[in-house]
Amino acid sequence: MRLYYFHDGKKSQGPFTVSDLKKQNICKETPVWFYGLPEWINAGQMLELEDVPDQMPLKATGMGLTIKKRFRGVIITLFNSFHF
Repeated sequence: MRLYYFHDGKKSQGPFTVSDLKKQNICKETPVWFYGLPEWINAGQMLELEDVPDQMPLKATGMGLTIKKRFRGVIITLFNSFHF
C-alpha cells in the first residue's frame, strides 16, 4: 500500500493512505510525495488525487460582523461570527 505525505507550507504531514489524504486540507497545488518519487509534486498532477479541490478550503480566522436592522421601529443589533 502506498503512503503519501503532503507539505502544508510549514512542515510535511503524513503518512496517509490516499483516502485519508483526500480528507486533509489539500488542493491541487498542495505539494505531495510518496516513496519512489524523486521530488515533491502538486497533488493535481496525480491521477489518484485529481478530484481534490482547485483551491484551498477557507480556514477560521476569527472575523466578526455586526448588523443593525430596523424592525417595526426598533433597531436590532445582531452579531454574526463569520470564520474564513
